[in-house]
Amino acid sequence: MKKKIIKEIQKKIGYYFKKKIILLKSLKYNNNNNERLEFLGDSILNFIISNILFKKFPLINEGEMSRIRSNLINYKTLSKIANEFNLIKYIKFKQKKFSNYNHYKNLILSNIIEALIAGIYLDSNIYTIEKIILNWYNKYIKKIKLSILNKDYKTILQEILQKKKIKLPKYSIIKINGKIYNQKFIINCKINCFKKYFIGIGETKRSAEQCVAKKIIKILGI
Repeated sequence: MKKKIIKEIQKKIGYYFKKKIILLKSLKYNNNNNERLEFLGDSILNFIISNILFKKFPLINEGEMSRIRSNLINYKTLSKIANEFNLIKYIKFKQKKFSNYNHYKNLILSNIIEALIAGIYLDSNIYTIEKIILNWYNKYIKKIKLSILNKDYKTILQEILQKKKIKLPKYSIIKINGKIYNQKFIINCKINCFKKYFIGIGETKRSAEQCVAKKIIKILGI
């Protein structure tokens, strides 16, 4: 493989190999060495994604983490990542072994990503490959965060406070402005760990409570 192409691949994946031979081995599909790299890469990916979910999403339970992880590491997601780098252009494999190439394309690409993960780890360390994977998965992690935050903010806030062993918030109506068909509810929320009160405004009592709960969640950095 030409130096120019090697540099092109490394720029796309966001990592420059010290030992270029490891990169070349990672891209050589369907040999014993590549299968060993896939095995190692799969284990590393499992660990790192689990670690990311554990640290970034303290409110989700074990079942939710397992389901999300499964979606993040399946062959469909891995092949999407590979397609973003256009890796199929660089893969070396014996095409005769694949009678239906298009059918196996995504599976091949997902295996190559696993091999690359192992290759980067072997060429560097666990901290480096964690940063690389986090970069690859950035948009997928953001989607998870959005879906979690689309939950009931009052429930989320309650779960946060319970984990921190803080008394639950007290909501009270300060004022209702406007006529009956065009009202604005102003809600006051008090939490023991804060000296000040928090205010939320909404067209209904519930929406005002959701508004103030969302504000507090942001202040808590979730």
